[in-house]
Amino acid sequence: MVRKAREGFLSEEANAMLRTLGEHIRLARKRRRWTRPELASRTGVSVPTLARLESGSANIGMHQLMAVLTAFGLVADVAALANPATDAEGARLEALARGRAAAGVAAQPPIDTDF
Repeated sequence: MVRKAREGFLSEEANAMLRTLGEHIRLARKRRRWTRPELASRTGVSVPTLARLESGSANIGMHQLMAVLTAFGLVADVAALANPATDAEGARLEALARGRAAAGVAAQPPIDTDF
């Protein structure tokens, strides 16, 4: 089953990962013995939004997630998400495109990862 999110659709696997992320956020907050109102004060994220984040809602802004991770000292963990170094399928497709280019077939230029 696929549930419609604000933009696009999420698979059950993606929804399960969001729920897991929410559980991790809740655990990080509780380990610090912070209430939701305390975390809201530290981050500028509203208590209802924190509740949605902890429940795994897909409708949370990235800036709100980053504010929470920053408060926990976990913002560096975001660098592992969608890391090109671990994207085996992307690397395979890029190598295939390079092979076509070497054979004289027009290929798209490599993707610039300097954001």
